Amino acid sequence: MGYFFSLSKSTTEHWLNGCELLPLVCGLVLAYGAAGEYLEEHGKLPGWMRWTREPKFIFVWMVAISLFGEFAGDAGVYIFSGHLQSISDQEIKDANSRALDAATSARNAKGDAAQAHNLALGALDIATPAKETADRLGRHLQMSSANCLLAPLRRVQAI
Repeated sequence: MGYFFSLSKSTTEHWLNGCELLPLVCGLVLAYGAAGEYLEEHGKLPGWMRWTREPKFIFVWMVAISLFGEFAGDAGVYIFSGHLQSISDQEIKDANSRALDAATSARNAKGDAAQAHNLALGALDIATPAKETADRLGRHLQMSSANCLLAPLRRVQAI
């Protein structure tokens, strides 16, 4: 049913609410029309209900129109509730699809994070000996610098 017309969710809800109220209103009109028919047929129609020359004709039309209105309201409830159900089904399908995409993305991110962690551990394994070598070279450089500064003094002392 949702394939024949494309109404938004809020519009469909609005029409569904209207179609749910229509049988209630038509039921009141039906009760008024049936009561008027009965009272007119038995000659007990009050004066305030005699607004026309042929009140029975008006009451018969009230009954007929209200029966059609109830039928139209019930049909509208059936149609719009089906359309609302198809909208809801599509929203659930879209939400499930987005959840599946999010789970896939999270799984990929977890794999990428594990790979980055492994690369960082490998870099740490390479960087640790390099730092130790650099520290040793730095100490040798300091000693060499100190020896270079002291060498002229030693020559002067030797003289």
